[in-house]
This record gives sequence, structure tokens and C-alpha cells, in this order.
Amino acid sequence: MIQVVVVDDQTLLAEGLKMLLSKEPDIEVVAVGANGLEAIQLVANFQPEVLLLDIRMPEMDGVEAIRRLRAQGENVKIIILTTFNDDQYIHEGMALGAQGYLLKDATPAQIGEAIRAVAGGSSVMAPGVAERVFKKTAAVETEPSLPMAEAPQDSNLSGRSLPECFRDLTEREKDIVALVAEGKSNLEISETLYLTEGTVKNHLTKILGKCCLRDRTQLAVLWIRGSLE
Repeated sequence: MIQVVVVDDQTLLAEGLKMLLSKEPDIEVVAVGANGLEAIQLVANFQPEVLLLDIRMPEMDGVEAIRRLRAQGENVKIIILTTFNDDQYIHEGMALGAQGYLLKDATPAQIGEAIRAVAGGSSVMAPGVAERVFKKTAAVETEPSLPMAEAPQDSNLSGRSLPECFRDLTEREKDIVALVAEGKSNLEISETLYLTEGTVKNHLTKILGKCCLRDRTQLAVLWIRGSLE
């Protein structure tokens, strides 16, 4: 059973997510909160596997909550609930190590699949979020006047072109990476390419090793960057 904490200042949304996710046989929402301060306390109290976290909240926003959780050594997997207007928050959340990015209009099935994915060690992004992460990262890299604190944290993404990083991938592996960049889950990739989900996971492990990347978020951003160059 995957234990989850849901934190969103919209009480109706948070309670609705709890009710909907309670129908999933392998997911249990153990607590609900309304701001970043409550998120930190609930993670300490319940030690969930996954934290489903809103970004814009009173008292303490989601990014600051992630920053403090990581500073305290909490390794909870974090899925950010976001909108297309939260570019800066998305970029900061990625730098701090959030594993997932979902839009608030995601379906219950998509949220459940994302929770399973991050609990299993994968990263997930809603379609379109990867492009916005890339654009923000590229803007930071080309603007020397920005403070150092806003610089991208992952040196693996610096100065790597699509041919250089992906030259050793098979055509099947490239197909998988392209689908990851579209924000598709392992299950959706397996259905698209007629592979088992386990085979997709094995391919992704090999791909990340070949490219010297940590997770599928980095992989998606790098693929989009190379595709746009």
C-alpha cells in the first residue's frame, strides 16, 4: 500500500483527491493539509512514500516546503500540482528534487499512475510541462545577470547536444525517450509501443545509464533541448 499525503489550500480539491484516491486498491491517503507548514509536519508525523503538493499556498508555498523537507533530510517522493502559469515554481521544484509535475486538471487515473510511478523510483511530467521547464532553463543559461541561485542545478544538462548524448541509443530506445518527453507514463509507453511495462522500465534504466542522467525529468528536458536546436 502506497501511503500518500495531499496538501492543497483548496479544501474541496484536497478532500476530493482523498476520496477519489481511496478507491485505488494500492493507495492510501493518510492525511490532508492546507499549506507548506502543514506539509512539513504531516510528512514528519506520517512518513508517507509520496507527497502530493500544491505550489501556491498561504503561509508557506510548496517550493519552500520542498526546500525545508530536503534540508531536514526527508526523502519523501514529491509530486507538484501546478498550472501553466507556474513556470518559475516548476523550475525551482525540479532543482530541489521533486519527482513529479501534474497539472491540476489531471484525471484521477493519471494522478494514481503518477503516484505509482514516483513510488517506484520514476519521475513523471504532465504533457507540456517538460517544454516549459526547458524554456526556463534555457533562459537562465543565456542570461548572465541572473543571480547564481537561479542557475540550473544539474550540470549533466549543460552543453550536451542530441547527437552526442543519444548517439548510442537504439531506435526503440529513442522511441521511448520521445514518449517520455511527451509526459507519458511507463504504462502509456508500453501500450503505445506494445511492450510490457517491465520492458519499458528496463529500457529506461539502460538509457539513463548511457546518457549519465539521474532520472526521466533530466532525460525529457535534454531530449526536448536537442530536438529544438
